[in-house]
Amino acid sequence: MGRRLDTAGRDGLSTGEGEGGGPGVLGENRVALKEWAVVVKALREGRQVFLLRKGGIAEEEGEFRVDQPEFVFYPTYVHQQREHVRPEYHGDFAAVDRTPWTVERLPLDTYAVVEEVVEAADLTRLHKLSEHHIWTPGYVEMRFRYRPGTPLCVMLLRVYRLPRATEVVETPEYRGCKSWVTLEAPVATAGAAPVLADAAFAQRVAALRAILKAN
Repeated sequence: MGRRLDTAGRDGLSTGEGEGGGPGVLGENRVALKEWAVVVKALREGRQVFLLRKGGIAEEEGEFRVDQPEFVFYPTYVHQQREHVRPEYHGDFAAVDRTPWTVERLPLDTYAVVEEVVEAADLTRLHKLSEHHIWTPGYVEMRFRYRPGTPLCVMLLRVYRLPRATEVVETPEYRGCKSWVTLEAPVATAGAAPVLADAAFAQRVAALRAILKAN
């Protein structure tokens, strides 16, 4: 089952829609989504165009909610693990791996607009997505089976590179096992460029939908 998001009246969003890096991209945004740094790298380089999410222990009722139609990526280092990334992407992991307590300033340089959210109820279909992401089959299965009463969200994303990284200091308010954070200052999106051309993105999303929504 897929659904789209209403962009009206979201907390942390600028009203200057269309003034940013492309059609529908906000001029600035204070909403950030936490994600492993190695996955953000894969998204930024066009290796994948979706995320798998269920929620963190600090989420309301433990459930991940896709309330924000677009956001800045907030790279995280504490929970990402090399063994959950396929061997061919271990070089990418090494490129972004940092000892968490040495990270004082985080670069925010990647932006996303939610294309669609699909609830995945079938592990077999998820495994068929393997050529479209960097995770190991074991990690995908672990995410699927985690909290079995909570649906796994597949977030299809149009990803943008921001021309300049905005550095933020990780404050206590940003820490913890939660997915969404509201930044103290908005991140400007002027000059943001889509990672994939329109035709390439449409082709990639069509392939994902064909797998996830097959009868």
